[in-house]
Amino acid sequence: MSRKLSVVLLLGAVLVFSAGFAQADMPGDKYGGGKMSYDKLEMVFFKSIHLVLEKRAELNLSAEQVTQVKALAAEVKKSLIRRDADIETLDVEIKTLMWETPFDVSDVNKFVAQKYDLKKDKARYLVTSHDRLNKILTSKQVSMLADMK
Repeated sequence: MSRKLSVVLLLGAVLVFSAGFAQADMPGDKYGGGKMSYDKLEMVFFKSIHLVLEKRAELNLSAEQVTQVKALAAEVKKSLIRRDADIETLDVEIKTLMWETPFDVSDVNKFVAQKYDLKKDKARYLVTSHDRLNKILTSKQVSMLADMK
C-alpha cells in the first residue's frame, strides 16, 4: 500500500511541477500581471481581435482587412477547440491509466509528456496567430492599436 501511495504522490508532484512550466514569467500587463498562461494568451489574442474590429473605423481598416481579421478569429477559435479537445482526451487517458492497479508509470508519463507538448504547441500557435493579426494591419495601424490598448 505504501509503495502505491509513494508512486501516486510522486506522480502528483511531477504533474504539479510540470504545471509550473506551463507558465512563463512575463512583465505585468493590463490583462492580469506577472504570469502568462495559455488561457491568458488566448484572452490577449481575442481581446486584440475584438479591439481591432471595434475600432475598425478609427484604424481605417479596409473591407478586405476586416474580412481577414474575422476569418483569422474563426480559424483560431476552431483550432483551439480541437486542440483543447485533444488535451482533455489525454487528461482522461492519464486518469484512466492511474486508476489501474498497479499502473505503469512510464505509460502515464508518456501521456503527460504528450499533453504538455500539445499545450506548448497551443501557446506557440497563439503567438503565431497574434503575429498574423499584426501582419494583416499596416505598421501605422499596429502603432495606433498599441496606443489604444
